[in-house]
Amino acid sequence: MIRLFNSDEKKFLSNGDHVINPFKLVETKKKSLNGWFIEVECSIEHKDIIVKDMLVCHPNEI
Repeated sequence: MIRLFNSDEKKFLSNGDHVINPFKLVETKKKSLNGWFIEVECSIEHKDIIVKDMLVCHPNEI
């Protein structure tokens, strides 16, 4: 499950503005300036929901 928030969100007290269940999620960590990113594949029905600069929250392994 991935929670999506608008870019101006500050408190993250809700389950997000939208919740999606991706088909595929790949988390990549590298030793560099931009050292962490995710690649997500989801249904085309989410194409109008996902916009530039949204904040993404997903469970990760620490």
